[in-house]
Amino acid sequence: MYQLFRCGHVNRIYKITSYLYHIQVLNMFMLSRTRKTAAALIALILMSSTLHSQNHLSRSQFDSLYDKAMGCLPADAVASQKYLETLTKGGEPLSDIQRARLGFLQMKINKTSATSPADQGKTALASPGHLILPDSLQLYARKYLERSMPDMAIPLLMKALEILPVNSGDADHARIELCEAYRQKQEYHKGVTLIENLLERQSALTERNAAYAYNRLAALYNEWAKPAESYRDSVIKYSRLCMELSEKTGDKPSLAAAQNELSLQYLLRKEYLSALELSQQAVSNFLSCGMPFQAMNALILQSNIYLGQKQYRQALSALQEATGLSPLWENRNLYMRICYQYANIYTATGDYREAAGFLSLCLNLQTEFYGDRINNQIVEQSARFDLFVKEQRIREEQKKNEYNHISSTRNPKARMLSVKGCKR
Repeated sequence: MYQLFRCGHVNRIYKITSYLYHIQVLNMFMLSRTRKTAAALIALILMSSTLHSQNHLSRSQFDSLYDKAMGCLPADAVASQKYLETLTKGGEPLSDIQRARLGFLQMKINKTSATSPADQGKTALASPGHLILPDSLQLYARKYLERSMPDMAIPLLMKALEILPVNSGDADHARIELCEAYRQKQEYHKGVTLIENLLERQSALTERNAAYAYNRLAALYNEWAKPAESYRDSVIKYSRLCMELSEKTGDKPSLAAAQNELSLQYLLRKEYLSALELSQQAVSNFLSCGMPFQAMNALILQSNIYLGQKQYRQALSALQEATGLSPLWENRNLYMRICYQYANIYTATGDYREAAGFLSLCLNLQTEFYGDRINNQIVEQSARFDLFVKEQRIREEQKKNEYNHISSTRNPKARMLSVKGCKR
């Protein structure tokens, strides 16, 4: 029954219609009296079967074509694209693992054939280049944080803080986003300390910034899990404070984020109904604010809630909704987590083949994600070293000029000689 559900209603209707059609043709064949009519009917059956087989790829055929497409990369992206087109025209509805593999293949093709910043944006957020305005710096930093790229976000936020007025609302918001970057880098103590200092200072935060600070503090404690005996109380306390302020100011993004953090705590307590209610509210609020990545994150948690209740169909449905919000190449980190969650569900249902497929894809995404992250750090460090060398040369040149200037002013004969030399 579960396998029938996974195939989908479209697949079932197509097969039933096909069977009814062939039965009707066979009845006509039985009723026919002439050999000519019988031969025509047999040819029609064979042609129908041939067309059906041409439009349908079996699982083994799909896997074979997918492996060939991956094998062509990175040398021949054009051939891989042709294989991809063949795979997407397979005829019958794709399974969850097949859709995920096609997304991964498309990401690899985009990455191989990327020649412009616009193309590179299909695989990861393109580098913004030289930014000056604080709004632009914060905008790109936020985009990097949404894609779990804190190493790219931190320099932009630091640059924005150098420009923005001290203790202004925009500067405070940038500091809180800096704490979010520290959370993603697992530097929890640094993030907690910075937010607590902001909340305790004499000049109060704006209500929206305070709500955002409470939420990020709850998220930091949720992941840090310290101190072990009281961190859960901290998560609940700051999430509720955030919800109160958000409802007062009409700040839906902060409200949705607080609902999501609180939902996780209820899940850990196995209070599934309360966790599900908050998760559904969070997803709805994120979507109404046009925040697909945050909604996907909340849907992964929602899938986990259904998994805890052993409601496997709903758990899969939540993930399918999440994958419909954004393509894989837009946010590899989220899809890495989605694939891992798929593997958990299929393991729970005993479908180990699907589970193994998703775990393999999860590992591939992990390799891609952290490989690019390391490369970005190498590029950043190389750029810093080049800048340091250039600045060092400039300083040395300045010192040399200063020394020459001092020497010429202190030695009149040398100055006279230099003047005579100029006259000649």
